[in-house]
Amino acid sequence: MVEEDANSYRSVAEDNAVRRPVASLGDALQSQANDYTKSNGRFLVHTLVQFFCGTTDMRLFVVFNSLVFALFTWQVVRLTYHQPGVMEVLLAVCSIWLLLPHKGMTFMGNISMGVNYLWAGMVTLAFIMLFRRLKTNDSKLFVTSVTLLALISGSLQESFSIGLGGALVLYLMWNRKTVAGSEVIVTAAYVAGCLICMLSPANFNRFDDIDGMGFHVRSLYGLASSPVFLLFTIMLVVMQMKKRLRHFFVGNFLLMTSLVMTLLFVLFVAYNGRHQLTFVNVLSLILLLRGWQELACQRLRHIIVAVLLSLSVVSYYPILKERKNYYDCYESLVQRVCHTEGNTVVDGQEFEQLGQRIRNNYLLDCNYVLTFTFNNWDFYERALSIYLTNGLSNALVTTILPEDTPEYMK
Repeated sequence: MVEEDANSYRSVAEDNAVRRPVASLGDALQSQANDYTKSNGRFLVHTLVQFFCGTTDMRLFVVFNSLVFALFTWQVVRLTYHQPGVMEVLLAVCSIWLLLPHKGMTFMGNISMGVNYLWAGMVTLAFIMLFRRLKTNDSKLFVTSVTLLALISGSLQESFSIGLGGALVLYLMWNRKTVAGSEVIVTAAYVAGCLICMLSPANFNRFDDIDGMGFHVRSLYGLASSPVFLLFTIMLVVMQMKKRLRHFFVGNFLLMTSLVMTLLFVLFVAYNGRHQLTFVNVLSLILLLRGWQELACQRLRHIIVAVLLSLSVVSYYPILKERKNYYDCYESLVQRVCHTEGNTVVDGQEFEQLGQRIRNNYLLDCNYVLTFTFNNWDFYERALSIYLTNGLSNALVTTILPEDTPEYMK
């Protein structure tokens, strides 16, 4: 738990820290109430993270995560097609598998990343789907439900809510003559949620740690490494050549403006890694699939689906095998730590070498497998010690070597 007088959630690793494990949802809520002014404003998201980390087994979490991934996939399909058939579903599923970058970190990584990006993304897409129905469903129950969802969704994660919040305001201005009153109410609720997350004192405290204001060159590398964003950009060029771009932009105003606003935030306000481009990539995928329907004939669509499906099937087992190897390697390392018998130095050669090999593989690194290293930062050794001793010690292991343990240290 984050204590009231802690500097941040990492204070738990300090030598003189008071450590209390999260044992319930109430503990997680209290911890995040303390952390709201320390680390960042993602109160609801990190409450779930701490609850799952403290009270559930990872094997149980992946069941929940799989269900959320299925909902996310269904929402991508529903936001793309009016009447999806088997070919459309296959195209969407294969595109998610092959074209969305950094899934190994954001969708299939640790609990924190999964909840922060996959779960927040699923809720965001659910909100967009329901917002589109406000013009045709003005019942009090429906509007109240969407308003509550808007407040929750807007407060979850700033890399989603800032772009969508700005786009909703522009949407109201663009459609000011025909906008429904319920759309104004729901937009106000979403912006309010966004402000709850953004105006956390912690966000201003850590502003310099995420590159702060200014043009972030690293974000361009992140965009260049995204297959779906590159294909989306090419599609826009083709549409411009065919004089269809303006029509496409107007027809997809909310999604297009959300993408542009999110890009501006990443490029000029704050950027701390490629995972922060998740919403950009998800929007690019939906818009790419929508545009593809307009540009491609049915025969070409079938050919593309056959190619993507073949690549997905061929790639699935090797990726699954590599993920299992990394998992087994980590579990073996944890067992060695548990049996240190008073020795605080542990051999981590196998784990570190496998992690480095995966990081050297462009296709695997973060796209399908999330790795980390104990080298150059002792926080991970301390955190592992705290986890394995249920908070009693931060020094069960102090050093995990990236090579065989010398005899004199054994």
